[in-house]
Amino acid sequence: MEKVTTLSTPHIHEQPSEQPSVQRKCVDPIINTPCHLCPSSSTEHHIVHETPSSTDATPSLEPSLSPVQSSAPASTSITSSHPMITRSKAGIFKPKHVADLSHLSNNGLLSALFATQEPKGFKSAAKDPSRLRAMHEEMSALQRNHTWDLVPRPANSNVVGSKWVFRTKYHSDGSINRHKARLVAQVYVDDIIITGNHDNTIRTFISRLHKEFSITDLGLLNYFLGLKVTYTKSGLFLSQAKYAHGILVRAGLLDAKPAATPLATAECFTSSGSPFPDTTLYRSLVGALQYLTITRPDLSYAVNQVSQFLHAPTLDHYQAVKRIIWYVKGTLSFGLSFYHSPTPSLVGYSDADWARCIETRRSTYGYSIFLGGNLVSWSAKKQPTVSRSSCESEYRALANTAAEIV
Repeated sequence: MEKVTTLSTPHIHEQPSEQPSVQRKCVDPIINTPCHLCPSSSTEHHIVHETPSSTDATPSLEPSLSPVQSSAPASTSITSSHPMITRSKAGIFKPKHVADLSHLSNNGLLSALFATQEPKGFKSAAKDPSRLRAMHEEMSALQRNHTWDLVPRPANSNVVGSKWVFRTKYHSDGSINRHKARLVAQVYVDDIIITGNHDNTIRTFISRLHKEFSITDLGLLNYFLGLKVTYTKSGLFLSQAKYAHGILVRAGLLDAKPAATPLATAECFTSSGSPFPDTTLYRSLVGALQYLTITRPDLSYAVNQVSQFLHAPTLDHYQAVKRIIWYVKGTLSFGLSFYHSPTPSLVGYSDADWARCIETRRSTYGYSIFLGGNLVSWSAKKQPTVSRSSCESEYRALANTAAEIV
């Protein structure tokens, strides 16, 4: 059982360090075609499947230079003399939050999560005495709570199978709390989060749960369903570095060269093109990236674009998915920062790209909503109808943002 009491700001994109280019073309091992980022006329090519030097063998969690540490000269303030009244002249600015990622560099829990390899089944877990003890405890608890009754198998009925699921629970410093083993069938709900601002009410609720179920209170929330919670002096920092690392492993791009952006500026997708042979892989990777947007609003637009072709992806669509993953490779430590705010103001921002889809001429819009300066809601999607002007698409985006705020 885990408790957490506060939430809430987005991060600033960190620029991955530059890698030296070499005069070789990369070839995708799945589709056996050259990388679309490597034009034939160019003498520089991205190497995306070669094993890098020893210093790049594992994904780095070290943040890049923060704006405070940057050696670049400060920009000169320029005041426009144009009579037009702009938002900046009126003192209206979108919040700019610099996420301090330096606390992740020596984080024991995050290091332990990357080093852990959970057993995939009973045979591998049975070789570990601590896992065996966890399985015995699970069976004893199931029998003690009368979880099931042995009955004759009903005729003409399908029997739901079961499997063992193994997890390792950690303390906030990265040390192992205990090994868990669960025998699950179809629906698996194990951990829950209790949050609130009244400690006595939380303690009373946990005490009532203890009387009804066999539960363990794990204290403050540290890791839950792929989300890592780091407590800072000013609030919380949420990240999915471990989950993002798993996407790289699944895609076979753990040693790929990072990309600076998740999507090219002038990228336009169509449904035509050579079909991608492994649609299951495509849907699996896109689905994983969708879950990653829980703490990565910078991926929302790019993931929305590739999600529109799940039914029939092409090679170009798969290349776009790979570019998103390359970007994730260089930004594993990115996440959301939430701070305590003395002024809980609610502010929303919206934007629209008129007729972005060249096939349907429908516009794409996005919004971000801040509560007390903390990013709490965001979205990027295609508008359901065609707008006859850019002004109309902007007003539609504004209306959707207002509806989300209300």
